[in-house]
Parts: sequence; C-alpha cells; structure tokens
Amino acid sequence: MAGCSLVLSILAACSLSVSPGEYAQGDSDASSRVPPPSVPPGGARVLLLGGQRDPYFAEESGSYLFVRETVQGLVQADGTINGFYADRAPPLSVNRYAQLLLQDGKIMTSGNSPVEGLKVAFAPIDPSSGALTADWSVLKPDGSVPESSSNLLVRPSLLVSMGGTESVALEDGGKTPVWTGKVFTTPVDMNGRTIGRPAVRDGITLSKARGQSQLFVHKDFLLAVGGRDDTGYLGDVDVFRIGEGGTLGPSKAASALPIAPRVPEVAIGSGRIFVLGGVLDDHPTEKVHFATFGDDGTIGPWTEGPALPRKLALGAGLFYKDKIYYFGGIQETSGEGGARLQTVDTIFALDVPAGGPSGTWREVGKLPSPRGGLAAVIF
Repeated sequence: MAGCSLVLSILAACSLSVSPGEYAQGDSDASSRVPPPSVPPGGARVLLLGGQRDPYFAEESGSYLFVRETVQGLVQADGTINGFYADRAPPLSVNRYAQLLLQDGKIMTSGNSPVEGLKVAFAPIDPSSGALTADWSVLKPDGSVPESSSNLLVRPSLLVSMGGTESVALEDGGKTPVWTGKVFTTPVDMNGRTIGRPAVRDGITLSKARGQSQLFVHKDFLLAVGGRDDTGYLGDVDVFRIGEGGTLGPSKAASALPIAPRVPEVAIGSGRIFVLGGVLDDHPTEKVHFATFGDDGTIGPWTEGPALPRKLALGAGLFYKDKIYYFGGIQETSGEGGARLQTVDTIFALDVPAGGPSGTWREVGKLPSPRGGLAAVIF
C-alpha cells in the first residue's frame, strides 16, 4: 500500500470489492471448537464476526484478506477477555458486516458489497451455551439501494438503508451522481427465509443529503453518525425513533460532532453515546467524543473523552456494564517505502462510572489474530 493515500487504503478495506478467492480461512488459533459449558461468574460471552487482516508472508496479496470466521470468547468478571474458540464460519457472500444483533434466538447482521450487493445474514444461537446451532443463512433483496448508502438490520424484520448517491440525467444525455437523503426500508422474514424489495419511505429523510454514515441501533433509536457529501466528511448526527412493528419515524437532527471522522465506531451505554477513533485528515485517529443520550433520544453537547491508546480505525466498539471496549482495528505504521496500514490484535477497555469516563484505556486481552473491520457483540 506504499505510495497510495492511506484513507483510500482504508476505504478499500471497507469497499468489499474482493473476489471469493481472497477470503482467508482457518486463521484462528482457538484451541477448541466446543463452547465452554458456562460463562464465568459475573462474566459474559463475546462473539466476533469476520474482519480483515494483513496477508501472511507466503500469501500473494497487496491488500487485506477477509477473515472467514465466527469466533467466541469469554468476558471475565474483571473485564479481561480470553478463552477464544471458533464457531461456524460465516457465509462467503457477505464480506463486511454491520452491527450485530442478538434477538429471537438468532445472531444477525447485514452487509453491502459493490460486487454482491446488499444482504442479510443470520444464524440460530443457543442462549445457554452461546453455540451456533446451525449454519449461517443469507437473504438478498430483490432490488438495489443507492451507491454509498449506509445499511443496517435494525430489527429481525426490518433492514434500513440511508443516503448515498443516485444518478441524475444531464441535458447532454449523460448522468451524474448526486447525494441523496432518502431512506429505504426492506421487510425481512427470517423464519420464512424471505426478504422483500427496498422501498423509499416518503417523508422520512436524513437531515442532510449524504452517504457513508455510520448507522447504529440502540433500543428504540436508530442513529446516523457522520458521512460525506461534495464538501467532504461531515459530523452531522440524525436520530430516528423505531416504532412498534418496526416502523421508522422522522429524523431528529442532533448536535453535530466537533470533528468529522470517517468510519468511527459508535457505542451507547450508561446514558451516554461514544464516538471512537476513525479516519481524520487521511489518518487513523485516537480521538474519542461522548455526549449524554436521553431516554427520548436527545443528544447533549459533545465532550472530548480519554483518547484511545493508539490511533485506530475500523475496530469494533462495544459498551458492556461499566466499560467501553475497542476490539482490533487498523493503525498506521512507518517503515521502508513510507507509511502503511496494519491490523492489530489488541482489546482495550475504558472504565465509565456513573459520573462519566474515568482514567485511561488499558489493554484487557488479545484477539486470536490481528484484524480490523470486524463486528462484535457481548451477551
């Protein structure tokens, strides 16, 4: 990747424009494929899905390889994470995964690829053992959404797509891409293994036309954080209320972030929303910002919080109990040929007592192997 823009390298890692032959398999050094019988007292399980990693020495690739793995581990009572073991591999047809949901006895997510298009993936999970009880299933909508749109499965029955670019006809007969704020919804029936066609929701739009926002669902709210338009990257934040039956209400513009990071991680807990890392000015950043998050979805003024220990992007951010976790990611390193991007295997945690973030981040574990762009859930 030497000699090319670092931000373009990161965007390429998110773009999903890879062939099936570029998947990496069997990367985990997990010692067992049989889940432990129970979680430790006061602990929990963590499930990690997919991601990208650097090619190994003997592998012929000039970019990241996608990790075809479902990996689980144990969260100890003191917040440390270890005991990783492999579970059923995720489907090849979904490359980059969005936020993971655990509901109705299923683990589920969505992914979008310029090559394969928009898809939903899900697998049944045993809530007592944490084991996936059958292989992953994939559903593909009969239709498309705008290029550079953001997509997230917000309920087992509802896939939401926002923003992106649409082609507009010119007087000379040509076409040009134009940013849109349109919102599309797609009905999903996992039990019947069917999925509908994306449809525009009239009267529901982003507050500003843009694409590449980070979507995040928390309880009855869907957030669209950041994004980009022709002026560059944005710090805009929209909040949508999710109603009964999976209906989506109009957007409510919140306080904009003081910075405009690309691909930051979002985590919500303890009445606060946190925006972690991402790409700022063409480089990964250690910046962390947080704000109060009310029961009605109102976001308060943003405050800069304790910085990540490294400048990181494309990790997985989670809030659990009184801590924020940051899994893996991509950092910038220097060497022969100039700066390059490198995946990392660290797991960091920050204490968040009732009064707000406290102290500094500390390392609480290692991933089975370095990776960025992964999805994660603690349960």
